[in-house]
Amino acid sequence: MTSQRRQPPVPDAGFAPLLSDQLVDERARKDSLEQRGIAVISSAGTLVAIILGFLSLTRLGDATRMPPAALGLLVGALVSLSVASAMGLSINLPRHLPVVEVGELVQQSEAAITHTELAFQCALLTALRNQNRTRAQVLFWALLLEVLALVMLASSALRTLWPAL
Repeated sequence: MTSQRRQPPVPDAGFAPLLSDQLVDERARKDSLEQRGIAVISSAGTLVAIILGFLSLTRLGDATRMPPAALGLLVGALVSLSVASAMGLSINLPRHLPVVEVGELVQQSEAAITHTELAFQCALLTALRNQNRTRAQVLFWALLLEVLALVMLASSALRTLWPAL
């Protein structure tokens, strides 16, 4: 017995404008998430440059000036920012989306073409929503890593400036 893949139900043609509007919204959300992913990469790169500059300045003088705890925090911040950058990059990786096969539309009746169009819009909307949910989760964790890196950077600076802490 062969198992057939069940197709999701296709709404009536009256829902076509609603599906089109939702597709526009999901595409806009996708673009927004991708822009935020690029922002994560940019801000993480800036923070890495600041950290490396801070390390260079502290190493110019006495090498024993930076406490080991502060150095460990800076290394942790660098790792967090590197991971956040990789996550920002992953948000912008190309994803597979359903495509309309022209052969499916040839010699179909008007009703069948409308049904095929609605089925495609449903499949595309579902795929975009799932991908956007994943992108949003990755973005959340990337931003959280950036905040963690900022806390580690600030803690390292405080530890270096006030050795009694």
